[in-house]
Amino acid sequence: MTKHIGNRIGIALTAGGGGMWNIYNQFFYQKQGSWPAYVAPIPPSGLTATGGVISDYIDGSTVYRAHVFTSSGTFTVSALGGYGNTIDTLVVAGGGGGGVDTFPGDRGVGGAGAGGFRTGTGLPVSISPGSYTITIGAGGAGGQNVDSAAVTGVNGSQSIFNPAGVENTTKITSDGGGGGGGHSANNPSPNNFNGSAGGSGGGGANGMTFGAGTTPTGGNGGPGAPNVYAYGPTNPITYAGGGGGKGSTPGSGGAGGGGAGSTSGTGISGTYSTGGGGGATRGASGGNGGSGIVVVRYQIAQLTATAKATGGAISYYGGKTIHTFTSSGTFATAPNWTSSPVEYVVVAGGGSGGFDDGGGGGAGGYLTGTTPIGAHPVSTTIQVGAGGAGAFLGRSNGSPSFFGPPITATYGGAGGGSEPVGSQTGNPGGSGGGGCGGGSPQAGGSGTPGQGNAGSTGPVNSGGGGGGAGASATDLNGGVGVQVPTTFRNPVVAPSDTSNPQPSQRGGGLGTPGPAGSYYLAGGGGGTRSGGSGGAGGGGAGNSPGTSSSPPPGAGTSGIQNTGGGGGGSMDTAPNIPTAIGGSGGSGIVIIAYPS
Repeated sequence: MTKHIGNRIGIALTAGGGGMWNIYNQFFYQKQGSWPAYVAPIPPSGLTATGGVISDYIDGSTVYRAHVFTSSGTFTVSALGGYGNTIDTLVVAGGGGGGVDTFPGDRGVGGAGAGGFRTGTGLPVSISPGSYTITIGAGGAGGQNVDSAAVTGVNGSQSIFNPAGVENTTKITSDGGGGGGGHSANNPSPNNFNGSAGGSGGGGANGMTFGAGTTPTGGNGGPGAPNVYAYGPTNPITYAGGGGGKGSTPGSGGAGGGGAGSTSGTGISGTYSTGGGGGATRGASGGNGGSGIVVVRYQIAQLTATAKATGGAISYYGGKTIHTFTSSGTFATAPNWTSSPVEYVVVAGGGSGGFDDGGGGGAGGYLTGTTPIGAHPVSTTIQVGAGGAGAFLGRSNGSPSFFGPPITATYGGAGGGSEPVGSQTGNPGGSGGGGCGGGSPQAGGSGTPGQGNAGSTGPVNSGGGGGGAGASATDLNGGVGVQVPTTFRNPVVAPSDTSNPQPSQRGGGLGTPGPAGSYYLAGGGGGTRSGGSGGAGGGGAGNSPGTSSSPPPGAGTSGIQNTGGGGGGSMDTAPNIPTAIGGSGGSGIVIIAYPS
């Protein structure tokens, strides 16, 4: 008797996507007798595209690739695939800034609204090559402790997928979150202010109205919404939480990155890359809004390689499994883990630029090397440091990043400013901030050996550049960063936006372009007055007269998220402009690789 038996065998094949290994389930019948063997056709592959940080995951029987954009860039399709050629998108705008109360009492002031939250499913991609511009909205600045309408927080900025609307694919725009209404003790009537309208509306002050929302998530301190597009169904992320208000007791921030309110000091900022609203305060300034995020995903073929650990965005390149952490988490081995050294890159958050003739912020410390990971189970805590926030009459260092406490990158040092206590030196850090020269030249901060370099001395009435991981600052210009090792240079995550002449504004993938190609991290921020450039690796540019790189006039450009770049220095074009603040430092990143 002749019979046939069905067997399921995984055939490993190379495919597009920068060395990505795909596995296709192939069914065939094995002959027992005289039947010839039959091999089924190979299933099609997915799109071939670049941009953002890559995350591959399985949802049921479907395998997705996600491109996660935490800074503006370009999603570029170089080849069509065979799974319908459609994409799903998530677009979250920047959160609004929280309100501030200038009166020493218990006046209620409003927390900020979250950035708008929108998704699109099954959007067609019919032309190859095709490019889709990604705009990531910045968080709005918190209200400032001055007797004017500036006590109300600034709205966040829009995030946009495909602003040109090419090939009739839907343009998706999410509006920035509304600023929280503040209270001014001495301002002519009114001294209480409404919350602003936005993606989600900001809370009003002391009985005033809250702003209207254009997207039903987050507003007025409420919880945000979860989404699985970035990391899959086992790791949903909640976005667009509202900021907490301030009364006799502070309100909590909404789940999804919303900052809590405070009764003194600075309101808690919304978490970057969530669109969370900033918290309100009675103190120096309301919390800044969290920046937005855009995620694009599509179906691909099944993967040959199986991850041997969990945590972060997982991708495969050059025979290695790569875990990319753009926010804090845990690297945990799986049961199939075998003892192995892992390669790592750890970059801390960059320092902010200084206020008024401000120096550029120093880049976050940069570390790379190998470390052993023993037999399963091993669980290692990952911290991704936040960038230092620019502030009215102030500045701040970044936060450290670590791969387990033994491997810790030092925070980027803040640039010096000329307010409120006269000219300041740059702060030391992983790389040091540039000094302020507003009256007399002040020295730049020192860098940490093996992690970064010094900032430069601020020329008279100008600010010096912040140091970078690859070089010290030169005069007003930020120091260059460092190109990551070849292990991590997956072509599908290279920065794809090379049209912008401002290096610190190129983004969309791992790092930015630099002297030897792409993949540079930890560039220093530029000084102000003559408009120092940001160092390659995400450093923000300093401001100069008539060439403000971002509204409002006088503000420094922020470092790019997940590069550890320092923020650019600010120039106060008239005495005490609350919104002419130094650029915030870029958040850090942790990347881990091991043999697949």
